[in-house]
Amino acid sequence: SFYENKCYDSAIFYAKEFLKIPGDKFYCDVYDVLFKCYKMKNDLDNAQKYLFKSLDKGYNGMKDNIVCDTNPILNSYLIFNKEINAEIKFRFYQNQNFAKNDSLIHLLFTLIKYDQVCRANTDPKYTAGIDNPDSVRKKWSAIDSFNLNVIKSIIIKYGWPGYSILGWEGDNNLWALVQHADKDVIFQKEVLELIGKSLLVNNTNRRNYAYLLDRVCMNINGTQLFGTQVRYADSTRFELFPLQDEINVEYFRHAFHLLSLKEYINYYKEHFHLKK
Repeated sequence: SFYENKCYDSAIFYAKEFLKIPGDKFYCDVYDVLFKCYKMKNDLDNAQKYLFKSLDKGYNGMKDNIVCDTNPILNSYLIFNKEINAEIKFRFYQNQNFAKNDSLIHLLFTLIKYDQVCRANTDPKYTAGIDNPDSVRKKWSAIDSFNLNVIKSIIIKYGWPGYSILGWEGDNNLWALVQHADKDVIFQKEVLELIGKSLLVNNTNRRNYAYLLDRVCMNINGTQLFGTQVRYADSTRFELFPLQDEINVEYFRHAFHLLSLKEYINYYKEHFHLKK
């Protein structure tokens, strides 16, 4: 009632008092109230904080009245989340083989789908105003910053969740978001160590470890071990970043279940219609 009467400070106070009560049966709804209150107060940091808490506890209604007009990235994300909710339910809620956190899977699936749509410029609803290279880079940068805040909160809470919590696809989606987190190489390096430990107990994908290791090395010194990272000479040509060990690269790739370098290059050329 405080929220409905626009008494946002009072609503925030009592919502936080409610959170002190043991048990978390209604936390999802309380986090949603806090999100909406902070959104109305234009406190974006706290609005995002409680949005993510709400999602983590299972809220996925995404009604129109909670769209945040103060942040176009958050606004687009919420609209996108609402639209693909049915697909998420079909793919995950009906197939809970060994994944244990559906709400977290839901969140990661939405983030990576939105990331892919924006990078591919496939839907004008989410890519408005990005019709030149500078605008594209700014949009991608904003999305990466937004995603980075989310995945940091996940890593802080779970470490590397792995297959046991996320299932195969959820694990892959979280890795892909970390792979794009080039703004914080220290964070990427820390996550790499967590993935390495998870790999020892077969709780994640060794190929993803190889890709992230190359990404970290590329960001630090411009070289790579497995030969997974490329750069573009122009719109039709690409080249591999320098290899640390050209003699043994095929051995490293085989050990981590990667295609041979020749097969990988040919796949890259065909898939993206490029020349090497």
